[in-house]
This record gives sequence, structure tokens and C-alpha cells, in this order.
Amino acid sequence: MTWNQLVTGVPQLCQDVKSYQNTLQQALKTNVTQDVRYIMLGAMKDDYVSALWIIAGVKMITRNEARIDEFKGIIQQNVDKETIQVTYTDYLRKSVITRVYFLLDHYLGSLSKHLTGKCENTVYKNAVAVANNQNLSASDIEVFSAMGYTRNSFHNNGIHQGKPQNYNIDGRQYNFTTGNQVSLSWHDISILIHAAIYTARNWGQSISNNILVPEK
Repeated sequence: MTWNQLVTGVPQLCQDVKSYQNTLQQALKTNVTQDVRYIMLGAMKDDYVSALWIIAGVKMITRNEARIDEFKGIIQQNVDKETIQVTYTDYLRKSVITRVYFLLDHYLGSLSKHLTGKCENTVYKNAVAVANNQNLSASDIEVFSAMGYTRNSFHNNGIHQGKPQNYNIDGRQYNFTTGNQVSLSWHDISILIHAAIYTARNWGQSISNNILVPEK
């Protein structure tokens, strides 16, 4: 996946999140810094963009032989450019989806508690509670489920141990087969994160902007 492909849609994502935060700020004034929508959507976007910045840094390092030699000295290991690009960007791939999923957990839990008076113990249960309360599309939950199955596979050496599941997220197929390796590319991860952030924003918009939604 090229750099241009990786960052496709990112400027628009950043602009859309900022626009929504501005809308909340105008409605909630000084209380906006206590609103979970304002806090968590910004954090999801920032974590994702931070990962892209680090990838950009890795690309810059691997273009300079002197930097590669310096990096070898730091880690005390003889690695080539391809290993640096694959191994360390793979770490970022796993880290960013874990972090965004953690933020989604907090976000959906807060929405559920605000709307129903109860915070469930899983992302899926909180998503269902919010969707039912606000009459939102059940299909929106699929992106959260796909992220959850991906994150859970990291605990099992990359193997999917749950029930077989298939999802279509923004035209891309995500298949989770029991006992099989979960192998998602950066492109797959990017689509999931974009879809998750936009869905989270849309769900936040289902609640009046004038109503403060505190963190759980």
C-alpha cells in the first residue's frame, strides 16, 4: 500500500471531526471539555493521525542509509530496510486499532450510561443499547464488531477463536473464520478506523448537541 493510498480521506476525516467538535463547542460553551463526544472523537482521530506520522518517520529513516545504521546501533540488531518497514509498521497497525477500540469502548459505554442509565461490560452490548435507544441502524454495529474481533485476535497469536463472522464495511469484505489467522492490511485497518470514527460521530449527532454527555 502506497503512502498516498494510506492517507486517502485523512484530511477530510480530520476536517469533519474538527467541524463536529466546533458545533459541540458552540452549543455547550465551556462545558464542552466535559463532553465524551468532544473528547473521545478527538482522541480517536489524534491516535490514528499519530500512527500515520510515525509511519512517515519510518519511511524517512529507511530512505537514509546513515539513519538505518544509526537505528541498528540503537537496537543492537542487524536489520535491513524491509524488516524495519514491515516489522515496526505492523506493530503500529496492531497498536492503533487496539487504542481506537479502547476509546470506542469508553465512548459507547458513556453514551449507553447517559441514554439508558447503564453501562454494559462489552463494546457490543453498549452499541446495541445505544442503537436501540436512538433507533439507529443495527448494521452500524458491524464496524465495531469487526474491530473487536481483530483486536481479540491479538490475544490469540492472531487467530480468530470466536464464531465465524463476515462483514462488509464500506465495500470491503472482512472474514473471520474460526481457527484461521486474522490478516488485515493497513488498508483494511484504515477503512475500519475511518468507518468507526464516522459511525461514532453520527451516533453522537443522534443526541442533541445542546445536551452534555459526560464521561462514564
